[in-house]
Amino acid sequence: PEAAQSYGQHLREAGERMLETVDKLLTWERLRGQTRGPRHPLDVGILLADAVSRTRRLAAARDIEVDVAAPRPGRLTVEADVAGAALAALLDNALRATPEHGRVELAVEPLDGALRLVVRDRGPGMSAELLADIGRPFAVDGSALTRQRDGLGLGLAIARLVAERHGGRLDLKPNPGGGIEAALELPVG
Repeated sequence: PEAAQSYGQHLREAGERMLETVDKLLTWERLRGQTRGPRHPLDVGILLADAVSRTRRLAAARDIEVDVAAPRPGRLTVEADVAGAALAALLDNALRATPEHGRVELAVEPLDGALRLVVRDRGPGMSAELLADIGRPFAVDGSALTRQRDGLGLGLAIARLVAERHGGRLDLKPNPGGGIEAALELPVG
């Protein structure tokens, strides 16, 4: 019975990873196409809560605390599904980069005519090559045999396309305390 439960758990986890991969690929393809979804005003607190909800299992599995700063009141007019996917992709990257039992910060900061949805991790950071070429699809640090984290390299590409689609931008920079600060900057309105 213990072995069967263990196998069942492994199958479930593999299925969840496969579903996440398919979801990212479908989101990527949708963003590359010309089809646009409806834009609606959305409270930024809802976007933050959605990102946390989408990555809850990964955070729990790695015992990482997601520290959500109380969001300043603000609304963005966005395609909610892709904006949520972009922020969740940034949070997913941060959770995978952060050492177990660590902490990731999620915050909203005002910017002239825009809001910055910021994710900060305390992981090892990124290579200068990746930082110089933010959002290139399927870009990862190292080869499949040498890299430290798994993934397709689509999270930043999705976030960049969503930002551009909404008239904003993706900003990545080294975090002063170590790790990366990734910000999805989206215009208000």
